[in-house]
Amino acid sequence: PILPAESRRASRRRSRATTLLFLATTNPRYVYRFYSAPQAAQLEEYMAWEGRYLQALPKALRAAVLFRPHPLDFGHDLPARLGPLAASFRWDRGRVPLQRRLRQCRLAVVDHLGTPFLEALAANIPTVAFWDPQQWEVRGEVEPMLTQLREVGVLWNSPEQAAEQTAMVAVDPWRWWGSAGVQQVRERFVARYALARDDWRTPWTDALRQALAETARVMPGKRALKPVEAAS
Repeated sequence: PILPAESRRASRRRSRATTLLFLATTNPRYVYRFYSAPQAAQLEEYMAWEGRYLQALPKALRAAVLFRPHPLDFGHDLPARLGPLAASFRWDRGRVPLQRRLRQCRLAVVDHLGTPFLEALAANIPTVAFWDPQQWEVRGEVEPMLTQLREVGVLWNSPEQAAEQTAMVAVDPWRWWGSAGVQQVRERFVARYALARDDWRTPWTDALRQALAETARVMPGKRALKPVEAAS
């Protein structure tokens, strides 16, 4: 079963914050497992896309960026790769939890298909995302939902297009983000891939009860754990 996480919803009120929270990632320089993310030399292009996005932003918006890299650099030395651009925005060293950072930003920018993207959408934070679909491959069943995100301006296939969208919506992101079209697509995506509910304990408790009952049925001689009531 698909079980929900704890609700991440943020306030729908327009934020007075000015920060553009850029959520980035990285990987080790050497392949240690194969999965749908930039591997080895492909990381060169991934980091180049970060520079292209930042370069394409108007200077005033770039100064509002709070760049949150992966906690581990793995020897890539991203600031050196970005060159003079690295001094034109602020760096987040990860001491503040992601959920709090999301609540404090005006707009989230995500350059990869991963947990921060799901967290931002689940929290209903105005979000602009971009990544190379050739490096972040998905199953065929997922592609239609990503296409819908592209159609409403959330997801882009190039950093320059994402920067243009950022500049277009940055003054009042909720004027775009709060529209019925964007919210309907976001809600469908979250319900399938980032499900979060206020009453998340109830379905988890029900699922565990079912699992314990099934264990008792197929292994009648096995001592089963006693289910614990969900906390209120």
